[in-house]
Amino acid sequence: MMTKSDIPVENLIRFGFSFEKGSIHTMRTMMLKELMGVFNFVQDAGAASSAYYDAVFNENCTGKKTVASRKYTAQYLQKLYILDPSCCIFRALRFFWKRDIDGRKLTAFLCAVARDSILRQTIDYILDLSVNTVASKNELHAHIDRVFQDRFGPVMTASLGRNLLSSWTQAGYLEGRSKKNRKTPEVTPGSVAFSLFLGYLSGERGEMLFSSRYSNILDCSIDLSINMAEKASSRGWLVFKRVGNVMEVAFPNLLTSEEMEWVREQS
Repeated sequence: MMTKSDIPVENLIRFGFSFEKGSIHTMRTMMLKELMGVFNFVQDAGAASSAYYDAVFNENCTGKKTVASRKYTAQYLQKLYILDPSCCIFRALRFFWKRDIDGRKLTAFLCAVARDSILRQTIDYILDLSVNTVASKNELHAHIDRVFQDRFGPVMTASLGRNLLSSWTQAGYLEGRSKKNRKTPEVTPGSVAFSLFLGYLSGERGEMLFSSRYSNILDCSIDLSINMAEKASSRGWLVFKRVGNVMEVAFPNLLTSEEMEWVREQS
């Protein structure tokens, strides 16, 4: 579980977190290339959810060859990334996507983690690998079988493994084709700010934000995270104040008054 245990799941769902048992990774990867195509086509960050579906299905902005593929691509992207400006996680994704180009793949990955329960279950396996260690398909399959108690058959487990390793590669944690070697992802002010935002919505505050599960996913030191948060604050992306070990982080540009009430309810 990636959230504070005393916060009801339904409170997190209204922010955009998902706890469904299913996973896009049974069929696709994190679809970073497709997400880029959609965001390049739909320039208005406040565009309605229907505009994204129209861009994929009718305008074929992701370049799919069949009607069925366009339909499923639109549905899968919506599952992973929400594509609805009424949801604060999606608004934050677009906010940082526009302002921090170098952090786009990590920001998208963090959103996918918040939305995909099976992807979340592979975090410990990948992060426990030492840099330059090969991410073994067999070990990942064994991890999937152990975590999900043989819920998936061999064929589905193999498909899941391929797609999950691809997503971790797209996000910058692995590199290589036949052999996937562990590497350290390149964090940016935007990706750190988004990880803090997700932790904030999950109920973490102050110094604890920098050691939340979402911050830990970035696989960087707390000092580096703080440095990136200071840069994000100087750019007006968040509010970060620090006096010694006492820290305050807020996101006045990313939350509506109603969402701020939800936040206060779980503080």
